[in-house]
Amino acid sequence: MTMSNPPVALSEAKGATFGGANSSEFVTTTEDLSQSPLWNPDLAPTSIDRRTWSTYNIAALWIGMSVVITTYTLASGLMSQGMTWWQAMVTILLGNTIVLIPMILNAHAGTKYGISFPVLCERRLG
Repeated sequence: MTMSNPPVALSEAKGATFGGANSSEFVTTTEDLSQSPLWNPDLAPTSIDRRTWSTYNIAALWIGMSVVITTYTLASGLMSQGMTWWQAMVTILLGNTIVLIPMILNAHAGTKYGISFPVLCERRLG
């Protein structure tokens, strides 16, 4: 038995800007989906007016995730294996940048459509 999702009307949001981005880059629904048996308030898309994060907030989160005890432990481990302090720092910066790229690609749907990661995975995997 397969279930098909009802068509959802999407519209481009107009007006305000968010973090330097024009709001026309964001998509929102135009119909009330709360009566659908598949709708859940925890999994519902975030409305445009509640999407308040800017580039600053996302950069602060990434830096906060990069500067943790494990980073210092990794740096000390690299230095004990013979790297200089600047080689260890460049290696860690390169590793964090490599991790940043898939994080940005993964977050694109969430920021554009206001959906969470579990909802995104559900749509990808059926």
